[in-house]
Amino acid sequence: MFSDRLKAWEIRRGFGSIPLVFLLYYVIAAALYSPGLNAPMMYDSQSFIMEKSHLFAQGALSDLIGFVPSRPLMMLTHYFNYILTGMNPVFFRLVNILFLAGAGAAVAVLAALVLQSAGLPVEDSRRKIPILGVILGLILVVHPIQALSVMYIWQREAIAACFFYCGSLASYIGARSYPKREGLLYLAVAMLFAMGMFTKENVATLPAAFILAEITVLGSGIKDLAKRLPALAAITVAVMGLFLVVNNALHGASTPSDHEGIISRIALHYSLAQLALTEVLLTEARMMILYFFAIMAPSASSPGIVEAQVISRSIWTPFSTAVAVAGVIGMVLCALALLRKAPVISFGLGFFVVTLIPESLLIPQYLFCGYRAILPMVGILLIVGQLILWADARIKARTVRIASVLLGTGLVMTLCTQTLLRASSWTPLNVWADAYSRLPEFGDDVEKYPYLDVAVSFGVELAKRGNHIGAVDALQKAAKVELVGSQTKRSFALVHLGAALFTVGRQQEGVELFRRVLHTDPTDADAHNNLGAALSRMGNSTSGLEHLRLAVRYSPYNEDYRANLALSLFRSGLLDESISEYEKAMHINPLDWKAVLGLARATEKGGNIAKAVEYYRRALEIESESRELNFAAGNAFSRLNGFPEAAECYRRIIKTHPEELAAHFNLSTALIRAGQSREAVEVLRRAATFKADDPEVHYRLGLSLLTVGEKQQGIEHLRKALTLSPGHEKARSRLEALMGSENAHQN
Repeated sequence: MFSDRLKAWEIRRGFGSIPLVFLLYYVIAAALYSPGLNAPMMYDSQSFIMEKSHLFAQGALSDLIGFVPSRPLMMLTHYFNYILTGMNPVFFRLVNILFLAGAGAAVAVLAALVLQSAGLPVEDSRRKIPILGVILGLILVVHPIQALSVMYIWQREAIAACFFYCGSLASYIGARSYPKREGLLYLAVAMLFAMGMFTKENVATLPAAFILAEITVLGSGIKDLAKRLPALAAITVAVMGLFLVVNNALHGASTPSDHEGIISRIALHYSLAQLALTEVLLTEARMMILYFFAIMAPSASSPGIVEAQVISRSIWTPFSTAVAVAGVIGMVLCALALLRKAPVISFGLGFFVVTLIPESLLIPQYLFCGYRAILPMVGILLIVGQLILWADARIKARTVRIASVLLGTGLVMTLCTQTLLRASSWTPLNVWADAYSRLPEFGDDVEKYPYLDVAVSFGVELAKRGNHIGAVDALQKAAKVELVGSQTKRSFALVHLGAALFTVGRQQEGVELFRRVLHTDPTDADAHNNLGAALSRMGNSTSGLEHLRLAVRYSPYNEDYRANLALSLFRSGLLDESISEYEKAMHINPLDWKAVLGLARATEKGGNIAKAVEYYRRALEIESESRELNFAAGNAFSRLNGFPEAAECYRRIIKTHPEELAAHFNLSTALIRAGQSREAVEVLRRAATFKADDPEVHYRLGLSLLTVGEKQQGIEHLRKALTLSPGHEKARSRLEALMGSENAHQN
C-alpha cells in the first residue's frame, strides 16, 4: 500500500523544511527580478489596478471586486497591496514573488510526494527524492515564463492559482499517505481548492487531477477509486457550490448581462470571437504544442502576454494543425500506455493536458496567452523528475554523473540568465514591440481581439516615446479590425490613431477621427480629451476647454484628463482653476509626476515660488531623469538661491543628454553662484569640445576663467567669441573693460 511506502516521519521532515525552501526561492526570485521591479504597469495591470486607483483610495471593495467578480480573492490581495504601499509597482511585484516562491515550495512538496508515491526503485530515496523536489521547485521559480506572473502584475492570479492548486493536490496525496491526519489534510484540500477557485477559474480542474493521481501515481483500482469518490464528490460539491453562490451574488451587482449565468457568458465569449467550437479545438491543439515548447525551450522574450494567432479552420488549414492534433493525441495515448509502467509520466502528461483546457476553451477571443503555461508546467516538471531518477539509477560511471550534474546546473543557470534578461528589459514598449513583430498578416483567418490589442498597445507606446510616424503605422493596422460586440476597443484605437495623425501634421484627419468616435458614442471621454487638446492647439481654446471638461465629466477619475484640462486652463490664464485640476489629478494618482510638474509650474506662475519648489521636489522623487522636469526644477531652485540643488538638476540632464548646451550653461551659472567657479570652468570646457564654434560658449568660458584668476585664457576666449560673432556686444564690452577700447578694436 502507498501508506506503507511513505512513512509519516518522512512527511513531517519534508513539511518542516518548507519555510527554508520558501525563503530560498524568494531570495533567488527577488534577485532575478530586481532590475525590473520598478517598471510601469501595463495592459490589464494598468486598466484594473492603476486606473482604478481612486477606488482603491476610497476603499470601495465591492466596486473593485465587481470588475472581476469571479476572482474576488485576487482583487483583495491587490487592495491590501495598495493599503500597505500605495500604487508603487515594486511592492506589487514583490508580493507576486511571494506567491511565486510559495508555488515553488508547493511544487517541491508535490513532486516529492508524487515521486515517492509511485514506488520507484530509487536508492536512498529518502534523501534523493526530497532534494529532487526542491530542484524541480527551483526550476519553476527561475523559469523565464514566470516573468508573465511577476513583471505582468495582473497575472498574480496565474501564479497564485498554481500555488493553491499544487498545495491542494499535495494535501490530497498527503491525506492518502497519512491516515491519522486525514481529516485535517482534507480540510486543507478543500480550503486551498476554494481559495484557488476565487483566484482563477482554471483551478476547477482539480477534481480531475485528484482522480488522475488516484489512477496513476497512487495506483488505485476501480474499487479503491469508488471508495474515494464520495470524499472527492463532497469536497467538489462544497467548493463549487460556494463558488457559484458567491459568484452569482457578486455578478448580481454588475452588468445586466452577468445575470444570465456562466453558460450564457461562455456563449457570449464564442459569439464575440465568432468561432465555432471545432475551430477553437483545432487551434488550441496548435497552442498546446506552443505551450509545450515555451516550457521546454524558453527564451528571454517569449512567450508574450498575448499573441494573435492564425485560426485553424480545418485540420489541414493551416497544415501545422494536423501535426499538432497528432501530437496532442500522441500525448494522451502515451499517458494511457504508461499508466502502469511509468505512472509519473502518465500523470504529468495528463496534468499538462487537463490544466490547459479551461482557459483554452472558455475564452476563445484570446487563443494564446503565454501565462497559461504556468500551471501545466508542473506536469512537465514531474516528468523531468521521473527521467532524472531513471538516469540516476542507470548511470554508474562517476565522470558521467559529474558531467550530468554540471549539465543540469548549466541549464538552471541558463534559465536564470534568461529570466534576468527578461526582467531587465521589461518595459511596455519592449513587450509590445516583441508581440508586434510576431503579428501575422491580418485577414479573415487571424483572430481579431489580440491583433487589435497588440497593434494599438504598440502604437500607443511608440507615441509616448515620440515615434509618431511608427505609431501611425501600428494604429492604422489596429483600425482595420472590426470587432463584434466591443466598440470600445476599436474606438480606443481610432482615438489614438487620430492623436498620432494630429501630431505628425495631419491635423484635420485627426480631428475627423475624434468626431467620428463621438458620433458613435457622445460619452467617449478619451475622444473628448483628445479633441479638446487638439482644438486648443489649433487656437480654438473655447471649444477645446468645452471638450476637455466633458472628458472629465464622463471620466472624473482619470488623472490624464484632469491634467490636460489643467494645462489648457493654465494656458488660458485661469490659474486658480488650473491649480485645482492639477491637485485633483495628483490626488487620483500621487505617482503621476507630470501632474505634479504641472501643479508646480502653475503655482510658480501664481507667485508662490516656495510652494512650487515643494512640488518640484515631490516630482523629482517620483521621476528624477526627466529633462523637462529637471530644467523647470533647476530654474525654480535657482530663483530661491538653492544653487547646489539646482546644479544637481542640471547634472542629471547632462548625464542623459551630454551635449545639452543649455544645461551646461545653467550648471556653470549655478556653480559660480554656489562658489564653485573652478568646477564651472570645467563644465564650460566640456561644452567647448562639442560646441567649439559657438560664441556664447567662449564668452561664458572666458568670464568663468576670469573669476578663477586665469586672465590670459579668459581674454583669449573672449576674443574667440568676438571673432565668431563680431556683433557680440557683451564680449566686446568685457574686453574693452579689460584691455581698453583701442586694443579691443584692433582685435
